[in-house]
Amino acid sequence: MSEQMHLGGFMIASNVTHSHAAWRQPGTQPDFLDAAYYQRIGRTLERGKFDFVFFADLLAVPTNYGGSPDEALRRGTQAAATLDPSLVASSIAAVTDRLGVAITKSTTYFHPFELARILATLDHLSNGRAAWNIVTSLSEAEARNFGLEKVLDHDLRYDRA
Repeated sequence: MSEQMHLGGFMIASNVTHSHAAWRQPGTQPDFLDAAYYQRIGRTLERGKFDFVFFADLLAVPTNYGGSPDEALRRGTQAAATLDPSLVASSIAAVTDRLGVAITKSTTYFHPFELARILATLDHLSNGRAAWNIVTSLSEAEARNFGLEKVLDHDLRYDRA
């Protein structure tokens, strides 16, 4: 029996991916605000026989250091500036044929109808290549971005999910 390896590309639609020093590498193209940037990545992953590209997402600038977003913004860390992964994934799906496109969307802060509409649209436009990373969002910063003083209780978040 032969075994098959499955490959997934893990991304963040942001100015910083997983290497804060990537900008120093020759050939780095820091045009993360351009759809062509993500389309190049999608085409490269598809040529490399990857099964999917997955976009992690946060709904707030991280506040891990100092209890505020100041340090993350000053240093330009991950998620200091992120694009909506559903739109980025859609741009990749438009230029690929086999690559799956997986996005993160929170059940805590997005209405079920909106989630269903976003995911169904992505699934139709990608000819059935869409996937959803379901999260319940647990940071206080995310709660504040949606007008709440604190994050919802764990059990309430999971009941909602």
